[in-house]
Amino acid sequence: MLIDVRHVNREVVYDLETEVVSFGPAVTGAEISEKMLSVGRFFPHGHTPSVAVGGFLLAGGQGWFFRSWGLTAEMWVLKMEVTQLKLHLKRGTDITFGTFYPEKYDPKRISDEIQDSSTLVMAASVVAYTNSLEQVAWLMAAFSDSRLPEHLISAVKPMLCNLPTRQSAGCLVAAHICPSEINMAGSLPQEYYIAAMCCWTDPDKDNVMHEKLRHVNEVAKSVACGLYVADFNTKWPVSKVMPDSAFTRFTEIRQKWDPEESFQGYRGLNNEVQNTDQ
Repeated sequence: MLIDVRHVNREVVYDLETEVVSFGPAVTGAEISEKMLSVGRFFPHGHTPSVAVGGFLLAGGQGWFFRSWGLTAEMWVLKMEVTQLKLHLKRGTDITFGTFYPEKYDPKRISDEIQDSSTLVMAASVVAYTNSLEQVAWLMAAFSDSRLPEHLISAVKPMLCNLPTRQSAGCLVAAHICPSEINMAGSLPQEYYIAAMCCWTDPDKDNVMHEKLRHVNEVAKSVACGLYVADFNTKWPVSKVMPDSAFTRFTEIRQKWDPEESFQGYRGLNNEVQNTDQ
């Protein structure tokens, strides 16, 4: 089912008292940015000013980019009757497979006290400017993890380092999103996001560039749980976007709640997995 939402609430409204921005799903990043600038605020549309924000803010299903809210898919779910529920793990198992509501987001908890069950998470970022890979290895030796499997490095390195043009870049994001597959599929597991972002200006190089990208993707796929659902090359078939076990559970629930296949966006996903209902 394809629903045209281009004209649904096609406006940007800024509430001066609550500082809340409201907009329709088809409003673009540039439109929100223009409105925010007019009231002395800004919207970080990044590299996608012409993209509809309804899809961009969902970030391919991950629900990123909402400051202090974490993954939105872990907090709220909209049922088909368009009623909003706050969910807990102990009830509604089929629905909580889509999402659940962590206690840390409970609006009733207003104190600054850290719970005894909380886990401290730390991240360190170190940048080194050198003239050679040898110097990098020497400077960063203290941060080397000897436990990192060599086959993992070999699979990921080409995507980050075998850059075919001056404007190309390798990207690695330590996301560390590890939702339980038993309880959730709305928030896909993503420990690391790794991508090769290639840019070129000569159209005669299109085939060569696409082939280079295909090669590094094939190498990286050997250690990946799937392709980031929002990043795909239209010249290649989309394969896995989630682990086999999560897709199997997703299929069971889809068959139960949408047997008439009103929503067919699942078709083509995980086509490396045997899909029994096709």
